[in-house]
Amino acid sequence: MGKINVLTEEVANMISAGEVVERPASVVKELVENSVDAGAASVTVEIKNGGMSYIRVTDNGGGIEKDDLKTAFLPHATSKIKNGADLAKIMTLGFRGEALASIAAVSSVEVFTKTKADNFGSLITVKGGKVLEEDETGCADGTTVIVRDLFFNTPARMKFLKKDSAETAYITDVMNKVILGNPSVAVKYISQSKTVTSAGDGNLKNAIFAVYGADYAKNIIEVDYSDENIRVSGFIGNSQISRNTRAYQTFFINGRNFVSRALSAALSEGFKNTVMVGKFPFAVLNVEVNPAFVDVNVHPTKMEVRFSDDKKVFEAVYWAVKNALEKKRVVPEMKMPERKAEKKKFDVPEGIKKSNQIDINLLRDAFVKPKGSYRADKTDIKISDIKPDIKKEENTEIKSEKHINSEEKVSDTQNGAVNTQIPRAERVTIDDLKPKADTKTLNDEGEYYPDDEFVRTASKAETYESIKKTSENSEKNAVKESETADYSAKLNVYENDGSERNVQTNGANLKAGIDFRIVGQIFSTYIIIEKSGEMCIIDQHAAHERLYFEEFAEDYKNKSILSQIMLIPATVNLAPTLFETVSANKEFFNSLGFEIDGFGDNVVIVRKIPAALEGCSIDGLVVEIAEILQNKSKVDLTDLSEISLHTMACKRAVKGNTPLSFKEMEDLVQNVYTLGNINTCPHGRPIEIKMSKKDLEKEFKRIV
Repeated sequence: MGKINVLTEEVANMISAGEVVERPASVVKELVENSVDAGAASVTVEIKNGGMSYIRVTDNGGGIEKDDLKTAFLPHATSKIKNGADLAKIMTLGFRGEALASIAAVSSVEVFTKTKADNFGSLITVKGGKVLEEDETGCADGTTVIVRDLFFNTPARMKFLKKDSAETAYITDVMNKVILGNPSVAVKYISQSKTVTSAGDGNLKNAIFAVYGADYAKNIIEVDYSDENIRVSGFIGNSQISRNTRAYQTFFINGRNFVSRALSAALSEGFKNTVMVGKFPFAVLNVEVNPAFVDVNVHPTKMEVRFSDDKKVFEAVYWAVKNALEKKRVVPEMKMPERKAEKKKFDVPEGIKKSNQIDINLLRDAFVKPKGSYRADKTDIKISDIKPDIKKEENTEIKSEKHINSEEKVSDTQNGAVNTQIPRAERVTIDDLKPKADTKTLNDEGEYYPDDEFVRTASKAETYESIKKTSENSEKNAVKESETADYSAKLNVYENDGSERNVQTNGANLKAGIDFRIVGQIFSTYIIIEKSGEMCIIDQHAAHERLYFEEFAEDYKNKSILSQIMLIPATVNLAPTLFETVSANKEFFNSLGFEIDGFGDNVVIVRKIPAALEGCSIDGLVVEIAEILQNKSKVDLTDLSEISLHTMACKRAVKGNTPLSFKEMEDLVQNVYTLGNINTCPHGRPIEIKMSKKDLEKEFKRIV
């Protein structure tokens, strides 16, 4: 008797269903893709218990005609293609005709559908692949599919499913991909734990906001690149939203979500030197190609595709990312966490009457007593008797009289009333509290600089010549003379130690095209500057390292790295394996500007080094480059030279905890701003971060 059996239709359908329906998320994916293919402008998805007990997908698409409803549940029944030639021009998300048949084979399915041309809708109920009911019904235009009791007839499949929360997370991920891949479709996703909605206005940035939130939406860069028959569009994230996994990278091919290692590698290549090692960039990219150049019929889940020319697609994504990054310089911004209002310990309990609060003006009430608190005097002095003669001189001060025999009436600026009986000697005005204009200099915002140890950070209006001129005219006023003398004395101290160059920084800083002012250096590592209403902090090592890397990379590309003969050649002791590595890669070292020869057992002699590396530790540098070459099996060959240049730049750059003069800081900052839109060291760490004046004033409660 023969051993080969022909499987029954029921068993064959269950096997086919296993290829398409792996878990509840697969059901949601197939049904939503059918809705999009039907031209729906809005789709609503609702699930319960992770999709195991209930899934509902409702759309306002074209609907299914009554005569086609039963046929739609047959295997390989589809309206997307008709013959084999159509496989070369697929532009729809579905085309295999297996979704409804596979879902109905392992669950109970109800479909309510209506086309615009029909007066009544249609209803069909299928369970385990068998049609139980077919009738007319009332419903809106479009289609509603309800799936219940998934895998009721395949208990073995249910054993491999995870708990409801995990299955819900898989469905949420599918819905996020649907929202990102179809920004023109309004999507509403309802689960027991959350509700996600997208506007469906066609704006991909709004779709990213709906899926990932505001922090991602404000840190993305638009991508739009075309090359021959390939177009790459979408958004990539800056270094601030790079993550430890590739889970935040989403790729679409002609609107279809798929997984591609090649595109992920192209994305990482485009971000090289801009994100930290071990971090992966954020991206939502759609690649549009001629459907004849891509095969989407690789796997039943349609998550894998094949390109006729992988290299061309790789290069298109790489240049799309590279060009987008070069258009914008990303500077991380310091944001203080918002403090939540805490309940005070001595809050008055409810039900107890609170006392009225008194409006207090500290500036006024510190000097002016309330009306009626002074003893009335018989003699009144008119305001005109004590007004200064402002016509004589602009800087004339109001001098208090030595003997006051009476009191006067003073105008209350707060409420317009007139307070009387206030002694003139006790009255202090706002003008009396201001520094004297003839001894101080205004900055660009009309504020006075104090005469203290921070005079070295004066603005460009306060140059040495203006201070000297003020000193020459100080003989007119005794008070002015003493103040100016102290001011000049302080300035001379800074001149003697070389710090006076900070007084005139702004004029020179315009060479970089950006007007900034050096404030100083903190922790001997970070440079603080003021620029365009922002406080910026620059990591001196990261900045210097990037500058040297760009210089080395350009010289290496042009084969013009300058070498210098060492007056006393350096010998380097190496481990046996490293010695063999160096001996076998002398040409590589030569391309970097070194001249190295063997010098005995496990010892090499270095006769030439790159001129820019003078003063660096040659021993450590040779060892590090040798270790990079030794591990080249783990690194792409094209990356070996770049990693070696990273190491050279790192060794040459100024280190942290190194004090710099104002001139050195100014030159370094100017050179950093000539880098254009680059704001990371070769290892991906930021060079500059900033904090706006507004945020700083919020922290000091100057503004609310």
